[in-house]
Amino acid sequence: MFDKDSLEKLNALKNALPKEQEKARKSPALSMDYVPLINANVSKKADTSRKKNNNQPQFAELFLKEGHPTVEEAFKRLRNEVVTLRKKGVELVRVIHGYGSSGLGGEIKHRIPFELELLVNDGRIESFISGEMFNCFNSKAVDLVSRFKILKKDPDYRFENPGMTIIVL
Repeated sequence: MFDKDSLEKLNALKNALPKEQEKARKSPALSMDYVPLINANVSKKADTSRKKNNNQPQFAELFLKEGHPTVEEAFKRLRNEVVTLRKKGVELVRVIHGYGSSGLGGEIKHRIPFELELLVNDGRIESFISGEMFNCFNSKAVDLVSRFKILKKDPDYRFENPGMTIIVL
C-alpha cells in the first residue's frame, strides 16, 4: 500500500506531532495578531495599538460558550461579533463553542455548521472549517493554512478539536 520511504516519512511526522503540540500549547498567544475576545469585549487600547499588517491577517478568538448562554443567545452573540470583527479588519476568528458535556456534542456544536452556512450564504463570512476537519489531511484545511500562515501555529491544527471552528471573514 505504501512504499518504504513514504511509510518512514509518515512515522516521522507521527512522532513529531506531540512535540509540536506541546510547543504550541506553551505559547499563551499564537502571534502578535492574536486577539483573545471574551464576551465581545475588546479594549480600545488593543484597537489603536494594533495596525493591520499586510503579511499577517488579524486573528481573534471568540469564547462562544462563556457564561453558559442558551443556544439562541450564543448565535446572537456570534452574529454580532462577526459584524464587529469585520469592521475592525479581523480576517480570521477562532470560535470556541465547546463540544457538550454529554460526550455526544451539545446543541451549539450541532447547530453551528448550519448557522455559519447561513452567514456564508448571506455574504457575511467567506468560509469556515470545523475543528474536526482542521487537520493536515483535509485539503480545505491545508489550503486555509497555506493562505493564512498564522494557522500553522494553531494548537488544534492536526489534532481535530470538535469544540472549535475557524471562520474566515
